[in-house]
Amino acid sequence: MFYAGRQQYIGVFDSTAKAFLAYDTASQVLKIANRYKGPVNDKEVVKNVQLARKAAAECVSALKKENDECIASLVSAGLISGGINSLVDQ
Repeated sequence: MFYAGRQQYIGVFDSTAKAFLAYDTASQVLKIANRYKGPVNDKEVVKNVQLARKAAAECVSALKKENDECIASLVSAGLISGGINSLVDQ
């Protein structure tokens, strides 16, 4: 993602949906961080990008956990077969 005049790394994700969620989360965090003023110096840029990266990773992780729990409950109820798990992360 582009921030403070440079390309910033937020992570690698195993699906387009997860990458979109991470990008959207990081973008929102950086917008909030810069609501009143842009980053003052390189140290603040690094701090803001690290915060955005952490928020993106946590959001993607929470999504995976929710999906895994949902799939497990559907499998245990006999509504789907266990083989569907490979489709969730696509």
